[in-house]
Amino acid sequence: LVQLRDADALVASVHADSRVDDADAYRAALTASAGWALATHGLATVGLTPTEPSTGMGYIEVGRALPSERWQAPPGAEVEMASAAAALPAFEAVRLVEKPVAAVARKYVDDGQHLWNLGLFAWPADVLLGEMRSADATVADAVDRAAAAVAAGDQVAAEAAYGALAPVAVEPLVFERTARLAVVRAGFAWSDLGSWSDLHAARVDAGEGDAAGNVVAGDALTVGATGCTIESRGGRLVAVAGVDGLVIVDTADALLVVPQDQAQQVKEVVERLRANGRTELL
Repeated sequence: LVQLRDADALVASVHADSRVDDADAYRAALTASAGWALATHGLATVGLTPTEPSTGMGYIEVGRALPSERWQAPPGAEVEMASAAAALPAFEAVRLVEKPVAAVARKYVDDGQHLWNLGLFAWPADVLLGEMRSADATVADAVDRAAAAVAAGDQVAAEAAYGALAPVAVEPLVFERTARLAVVRAGFAWSDLGSWSDLHAARVDAGEGDAAGNVVAGDALTVGATGCTIESRGGRLVAVAGVDGLVIVDTADALLVVPQDQAQQVKEVVERLRANGRTELL
């Protein structure tokens, strides 16, 4: 729809559920990625140097450095922000790797050639559509039909065309296949709040923790417990004594207990419940 209105339009895709500690650095990185999307007439993203071998993060393998003089300030960028964006290093992206196992994640941290993939992307509208068509013409055709129907005011036809598409994420469809991706290396602290441990850290930083570092919601009692997240949602008292670093979530139909440093295993719990047909708990 954007491309129909303006063939040269620049689009950015950002998340609403991440946490950053430096708004100016975040905006500069987004501005830089938009500038590289313009300069290369391709796709661009933002990566962070990994601080730990997280298996819950995607990674970007970086290749040849891009010469800074090629960067273009996107329309509307403020002078100071554009200057900060232009100073960020950028590279050709060799490939994207989604959530590797622990040993591979450790290798990526050690080799210095991989960045965390934040899922922040920018592109000229026609470029993404072209890359989508190269990846899967069936998807591109359906998107074209849906957009044309919306432009013509036919909402029923638009919903039918879009609803006929099989669910597919844009990263494996386009960004993991394209050879036209640039990546900007940024330097702000960031979290996707993708696990209970991430959420615990964010809530402690926001001042929600008690003197022992516990974050408690609902009817709960702690005795000698430290660094725990306790969510009491089941209508009963949850008493926690003499433990450290646990996540305890009590609801009416299920109880979750997991160490903070193993919080990524919740994903496996969900997968097993789904495999066992316990979808009522998901």
